[in-house]
Amino acid sequence: MNLYIDDLEPSTVQAMLIYIYTGRLPTSNDEIYKNLDPIDLFRASVQYDLNELRDLAKSTMLDVLKIDNAIEMLEVSDQANDILLKQQILSFIRLNASAVSKTTNWIDFTKHNPHLIIDAFRSLVTPTITKHLNHNHHHHHSTSLTTTTTKYSKYD
Repeated sequence: MNLYIDDLEPSTVQAMLIYIYTGRLPTSNDEIYKNLDPIDLFRASVQYDLNELRDLAKSTMLDVLKIDNAIEMLEVSDQANDILLKQQILSFIRLNASAVSKTTNWIDFTKHNPHLIIDAFRSLVTPTITKHLNHNHHHHHSTSLTTTTTKYSKYD
């Protein structure tokens, strides 16, 4: 029986097989490590329903999250319906909105993913709800606007 996987990079397939057989991801000592794309590995883990690998790949993705790959990671988290990952990436984008919006893939992203632009914008303006640790169970609503140097709150 032959199995053809032509939608993933060879290094991703190799890393996935290493994980399946050993329970670990390649390390910097492994030859394929330098060619391994954590985003592609996350896609593969979702595609092949490898939940533990998905968690490892997600952690690895967040370790390498930067301005140049934030958009791709947001798209992947949305496609995988990974709400927590998506929120973490949106937080990063919110803190780096000016720089992220100047990346080369930003324009294509805005054309092909208008729902994610709405999510990103809402993450800038939607109040966050935090629970106080008292027994009255009151909710505190705050809206934060973030610039590159100062945070402002409607309570300032």
